[in-house]
Amino acid sequence: MKITAIRPLLLVPFLLFIAHCTTAPVLKQLPVAQPSHRPKRMMVLVFDQLRPDLIDRFDMKNFKRLRSEGISYPNAMVGHLSSVTVVSHPVITTGLFPKHLPWQDEFFLDTRGELGKPNQFYSSLDLEPVQYQKLLEPTKAVSLLSRFSSLEKNSSENHSYTLGQKQYAVMGLAAPLTGSVITLGGKLKNPLGWRPPFGIRVPSFFTEPFLGRFYLDCNPSYGSDTSLYPLDGNRFAPGQDPLHAGGDQWVSDGILHIFRNDPEWKSVFATFGSIDKILHILAEHQNETREGWAIENHLTLKETLKRADLALGDILNFLEEKKWLEETVILVTADHGGQANESFHGLTQPGLGTNYLFYANAKNRKNIELPKSLAPILKNNWVEAISHDSGLRIWTKNLTHIQLSKLATEVSALPGVAEVYTLHKTENRYHYVRTFRSPSLKGKELQWANENNADLVETMATQGAAQIVALLFDKHGYGFLGDHGGAQEWVQRIPLIVHSPNIAPQFHGTELPNKARLVDVNPILSKIIGLSSPTELDGNSQGIDVMLSE
Repeated sequence: MKITAIRPLLLVPFLLFIAHCTTAPVLKQLPVAQPSHRPKRMMVLVFDQLRPDLIDRFDMKNFKRLRSEGISYPNAMVGHLSSVTVVSHPVITTGLFPKHLPWQDEFFLDTRGELGKPNQFYSSLDLEPVQYQKLLEPTKAVSLLSRFSSLEKNSSENHSYTLGQKQYAVMGLAAPLTGSVITLGGKLKNPLGWRPPFGIRVPSFFTEPFLGRFYLDCNPSYGSDTSLYPLDGNRFAPGQDPLHAGGDQWVSDGILHIFRNDPEWKSVFATFGSIDKILHILAEHQNETREGWAIENHLTLKETLKRADLALGDILNFLEEKKWLEETVILVTADHGGQANESFHGLTQPGLGTNYLFYANAKNRKNIELPKSLAPILKNNWVEAISHDSGLRIWTKNLTHIQLSKLATEVSALPGVAEVYTLHKTENRYHYVRTFRSPSLKGKELQWANENNADLVETMATQGAAQIVALLFDKHGYGFLGDHGGAQEWVQRIPLIVHSPNIAPQFHGTELPNKARLVDVNPILSKIIGLSSPTELDGNSQGIDVMLSE
């Protein structure tokens, strides 16, 4: 699009916008389609816990290559709470804030009794596929996947795929689960400890033959047994068997397998879980690991990032070879960032896994392990459940305003607490009110809090949400050594890169200054592929209109 083609009223803000954009270095040239070429296919690739600074620090060439031939948002952020995998993935696809979704955290209160009796807690990490389907069915009208699939001439055919190693991440990303959903199932008894392909409408070319490419040996721990979150065999590690490579290559090979078996594919949404697993265990966000088992088995962050970059490169190269890159919009992002909890207040016994993440008597999982540092708020028996990571979300029993205020004061005295918010209802609207801010919140952290924290907590304000939310200082946490979940800047920072054949060539390599959020992915891609965005969406297309070829 030429500047002279823009309406006069838009010219001045557009020029100001361009003045604030910078141009990334051009690496390997990707094919450019004709300006009028609107994409016919769509890909969303989510690299779990990939912080944007890691792309440049570790020279991730394929990410940089995609960025240089697309557009990117260097100020992108998660934009909601809780900033966890099981929440962010459905936010990406639906374009809805967590308060408009079935769950807002690692577990949730089923106030309406969708899954059983009303007001029972459920772990959102451990639902059955049919339960995910039931809870996510209402998102069909807004889901990017379902709306894009409706454009197919023969809607009875399924050319939509979602895949990844984590079942709960894949289920959320696939909302409302109308296409093929491919992940890894429970461990087999024969051969012992292997995981098969599993999901919803899993194609036979994944499941057959038995013990074929996409079955993984999930027995080895690679020496990680003493960590808080041990490896699950080759689910997140590549392993030694090239015929059954695990980790992020399992995901990229799965995508290539779809390409080969269904040349008519329309959408592929994929989530890559290895970076997240390694960062949770090793907390290498700033410093290199000293863990011998990780170094010996080539499972450090540096090597994990290299494999993720190769996985992206394999996908791009295949698309180039088939000339599909010229008809595909690709969006690359992360579900959250992360930080090293240098001030760690959580559980320390090894091997608890996701039991570290919440304290609740949930219907489908009972977690009663709780860090001793949180014991002071249990003395009055007012607390029903706690989600604890780089933030605290606390569900209470039916308390009076005086009791809730007293408990909030006790929460403010917990280690690492910077701010406390309590949930209130005004007429028919739920909202959070800040009741405490630490005088130690200063400088850059204070600036970030002033600009973001009130908006972040508001994204999960709904019936059944936590009555008390405590936001923590940077580098403080109660979950893993490497952690997320809260509002800290590096927990919220994510990459957001878009490559599409109908982004005008003069904008390739442009960095947009917009503070884009995950809730904006749906409307951004809707605009690119020519879908009108439903009015219910909480996100917006972030000014991408002016960058598209007419």
